[in-house]
Amino acid sequence: MALSISLDPAAEQRLHDFAHLTGRSTSDCLRELIMSGLDDLEDFYLADATMERVRMGKVAVLGATEVRSALGLGREVDLLNTGASMPQIMVKGGWAKTDTVMRYVQRVGPTF
Repeated sequence: MALSISLDPAAEQRLHDFAHLTGRSTSDCLRELIMSGLDDLEDFYLADATMERVRMGKVAVLGATEVRSALGLGREVDLLNTGASMPQIMVKGGWAKTDTVMRYVQRVGPTF
């Protein structure tokens, strides 16, 4: 689709300078700018529409604890806190090495 737009002289010069600097055509620069702008606009309007559905009670909102639980995150920390042995934690979490479990528990532990 061919489009025609009018730019003020300063914007036109910036576009021309940028295209020249990057070795691209002004059409390529405009195409990328439009696609990037469309992505941003879509993200904004979709987020805005989602927030409106949340405000109206049409979308359930989960807290961080509920999300972590639903995804199984922190399960190893919970097991450790209840006195489970390292082999039990490794089997339950599908871990192969004890040092990997400990790094995970140390990194994630304080947030639970």
